[in-house]
Formats: sequence, C-alpha cells, structure tokens
Amino acid sequence: MKTLFIEERGSAINYERSVLLIYKQGVRVASVPLKSLERVVLSPSVTIEAGVMGVLMLHRIDLLVFNSRFPERCAMLLGREPRSAHRRVAQYEMHSDAELRASYAHRLIYLKLQGQRRLARRIAKARPDLRYEAHQLERHLSKSCNSLIQQKSTISLPSLRGVEGAAAAAYFHLYTRVFAKHLGFIKRIKRPPTDPVNVVLSLTYTMTYHETISALKGAGLDPCLGFLHEVCAGRESLAGDIMEPVRPMIDEWVWTLFRAQTLRVEDFKITSSACKLQPEGKKRFYNAWLKKSKGLRKLLRRAALLSANEVEEYLHV
Repeated sequence: MKTLFIEERGSAINYERSVLLIYKQGVRVASVPLKSLERVVLSPSVTIEAGVMGVLMLHRIDLLVFNSRFPERCAMLLGREPRSAHRRVAQYEMHSDAELRASYAHRLIYLKLQGQRRLARRIAKARPDLRYEAHQLERHLSKSCNSLIQQKSTISLPSLRGVEGAAAAAYFHLYTRVFAKHLGFIKRIKRPPTDPVNVVLSLTYTMTYHETISALKGAGLDPCLGFLHEVCAGRESLAGDIMEPVRPMIDEWVWTLFRAQTLRVEDFKITSSACKLQPEGKKRFYNAWLKKSKGLRKLLRRAALLSANEVEEYLHV
C-alpha cells in the first residue's frame, strides 16, 4: 500500500500493536499493518489519537494532515529525518555565497524552461489547432535558454527571476488554452481556486511540495533555506527551488487527467467565490496520484541527494 489516504468526515484512527485501526462513525471498518506504509495522509476532519503519531514516528512513517482548501494549514511529521547538523551548517554558509546561489538557481531555471519546451512540443502534436502558438512558445523558450547559457557566469538572481517570470507568462498563455472552455480556466488563481483546473493544480502542487520537503529532510537539508527563493517566514524555500524543474511535468499530468476525463467538471462544486473537488472526484484523483507519485518521489529524492552532494563538496573545499 505505502500511502494511506483517509478523507471521510467522521473517520478516526487508533492503533493496536503494529496495526492501524480505522473507524467511521465509531465503527471499525479497516485495519492496516504499519509495515505496509510509508506515509499517512489525512483530511482535517479526521480524528487521530495522539499515541498514533508516536507509533508512526517509531515505524518511520510520515504523517501529512492535508488541507486542500487552506494549504497554509497543512501539517507534517516526518518519520525518517536524519541528524546531519554538519550538512545544514554548510548549507547556511553556502547561502551567503551570492555566486554559488546564482549558479544553483541558474541550473533550476534552465531545467524548468527545458521542461516547458518539451510540453510545448507535446501540445503541438496533440492539438493541431494550437500548433502555431506552441511553436511560438517553444521558440521563445529556446531563446531564453540560449540567453541563460550565454550569461551563465554573470547573471544575477534578480535577472534569473525576471527570465523565469517572462517565460511563465508566455507559457501560461498557451497552457490555459489546452483545456476545454467549459472548465473556465483562463489564468492561474491560487487562493481560493475558482475553477476545476486551478483546484487540481493547487492540490497537485501542494502534494508535490510536501513530498519535496520530505525528500530534503531525508537528505539532511533544511527545506527553509533556499537559493533561488528568498527566506520567508512559513515557507520552505528550498522545497520551492527543487520543485521548479518539476512543475512542467505536473502541468502535463493535470492536463492528462482532464483530457482522459479521469476528472470532469461534474466532479466539482463551483460557486461564485470558489470551486471544490467533490468526494468521488477526490477518490479518482488520489488513485491517479498514487501511480504518478511513485516516479515523482524517486525524482525528488534524487534531486535532494544531488543538492546534498553539492553541500558535501562545499564542506571539503
């Protein structure tokens, strides 16, 4: 199983020996062996006994309380965080080196733009009606990549953010058009998302964000201390850094969910102020996410380990 999702209101979790016990409305409905789990994901409406958290930590199982409506209210406990103070000290020292930060951020933005180029090519093949716009975007991103290569040794963080912002504007101008018009996706709206596509983008980005935090902590790094993104209270900036090259993959996957009608407009409750994914739609989303997250998790762990290796090299310079 590896990941256990519990969302239904009125659910509760307890444990007995090495087994999680799941209740609904006070009636025991399932039992899950702890040895089969890597993480447990709960909605805010689920009740959990305090002792369960200790048992999860003992068995090195991550716990995520996931609030899709208010992502800032998510909570996470990691069951396998190593003690690697020396690596974090080196990370703090690297953060004060402007040249190192710019070099690290340069690579992230370059990889993100390349990912956007690949998606533009796939859009051109899948949507003949958008072929011209997709080719235009690919040319724009190609020029941006070439510019980054030429300026690699001199470009600053503000300039990198400017390149990334301009690319994002051109990219989303095309990306919004690949979805059916009745979905109402015309621009990226985060809080609260007002259409089905923005709901699923926010949900997927948030799930990936927490997977990234877990990968970074597992590699002994401080997720709060980023290189591209500045330090900000309440934000794991390094997780945001690592996610940047992954975003085009997420965007393509969300497009695939709607294109294959895994999710449809009927799966959402849309009001004048917000849009929510309904229970049946959530089940299909999480089933799809379980398949997608396996490869994504490996990719994020590899990226975190590469960053940790850079820190180790810095330690021995």
